[in-house]
Amino acid sequence: MAKRINVVGAVLTQGTKVLAAQRGEDMSLAGMWEFPGGKMEQGETPQEALRRELQEELLCTAEIGEKVTTTEHDYDFRDLHPHDVLRHHRGLRAHAHRAC
Repeated sequence: MAKRINVVGAVLTQGTKVLAAQRGEDMSLAGMWEFPGGKMEQGETPQEALRRELQEELLCTAEIGEKVTTTEHDYDFRDLHPHDVLRHHRGLRAHAHRAC
């Protein structure tokens, strides 16, 4: 039986634009598009995990809105991934940071 890994993703919109990132060539599923987000840590709610992931990945804070959907994928190369996709609510705020 495959190990379950719970992940979350955010649907971030501005008008008719939706934020998505293209996976790098050195990553699994190279070239595919994904929403910001990531793995949930032990004891986190989906909302807490998404808030943390947005801070880590995008250096921004957001008020998390309602759940959009939940999906499950069983990858040949990896474990089972249930995805909670949550919509951002008002208040997305980027924090200043230095370029790497």
